[in-house]
Amino acid sequence: MINHINLSTGRLKIHKLAMDDYDAYHDMLKMSKLRFFFRVNDNRTLGIYLEDELIGHLVLTFIDKDNLNVGYRLRTIYRHQGYMKEAVSAISDFLEDKVKNLVIVTEKDNQASIAIAMDCGYALSKIDHYYTFLRSRNEN
Repeated sequence: MINHINLSTGRLKIHKLAMDDYDAYHDMLKMSKLRFFFRVNDNRTLGIYLEDELIGHLVLTFIDKDNLNVGYRLRTIYRHQGYMKEAVSAISDFLEDKVKNLVIVTEKDNQASIAIAMDCGYALSKIDHYYTFLRSRNEN
């Protein structure tokens, strides 16, 4: 279902990472709380490219059979230019008929990530240590 994703938007390309992306990917994550893993054959991690430059990534992780988490990160110098909204919107539109619920989890103080989730059609679903946003398939 999520294998072989290859999307284009007005400005971006979204597809799996290549070995040539290693340095840019490492640079993007080195200041992060995330553990650094680079798996070229991992279909869950997709690169976000502006022209041929890796500027961010999307990570798709199944929570269970009905719920797919959409995680994202953008290199600092590309923030506040609408790239992540464009990428999350594209992947969400692509996936919305393939899984029952799309989920975004964000820290409560991450206003940029909260805005992206809401701008891409996700609704606040749960508040605990994090905010959980949900975009459900419209089943009529």
